[in-house]
Amino acid sequence: MTNAPQDPQYPQQPQYPQQPQYPQQPQNAPYAQGGNKYGTAGYDPNQNFEMTQPPRINRWFQVTVASLVLFLVYSALGVAMLFHSDYAQLFRDQFAESGQTLPQGMNMDDMVAASQIGGAVFLIIFALLGLVIYALVLLGIKKRWNWARILGIVVAILTTLYFAWNLISSLTMASAGGMLAIVSIVVLLILVLVNVYWLILAFNRSIALWMSRRA
Repeated sequence: MTNAPQDPQYPQQPQYPQQPQYPQQPQNAPYAQGGNKYGTAGYDPNQNFEMTQPPRINRWFQVTVASLVLFLVYSALGVAMLFHSDYAQLFRDQFAESGQTLPQGMNMDDMVAASQIGGAVFLIIFALLGLVIYALVLLGIKKRWNWARILGIVVAILTTLYFAWNLISSLTMASAGGMLAIVSIVVLLILVLVNVYWLILAFNRSIALWMSRRA
């Protein structure tokens, strides 16, 4: 009696370790609702990337207004000093020292009056031109016109140099105008300092970026 053949013995399949079970993602995780694993917000095509207005913008605007007021006050004082009796006498003395002769048909009083009227017209035109430039700069600050900022910088540098030179020359004639001349010199000094501060703010990095990146 023969034995029935036995089934062949196959080698046992290796046992692989089971895949680890990761904890279930919580529903309120920050990156489960459009974020990412680094905690930053996901991309939103409707997101507004507009810059926040620097706090110095309001101060810059206020300094511009202060400079405008001082400029108009100084211009008005300049016109008033032209018609002051002491400055009229100063003109007579300077004309006599220059050795010039009077034009034909004119006396000294006519020369003084012509000088006063001519100086007043010049100061008024200068004040009106300055008023237009100030208006453009003030509107430019509100509208974020960078060209207005550049215009203001150029004009502020030129006028500050002119006012500084005028301040030095005014000190030599302070005694001729009495109290009116002293007030004019004080106003001019404050105007120069305010304009220097205006330039410092105009060159500020945050203000420059705000003005150059208009929406």
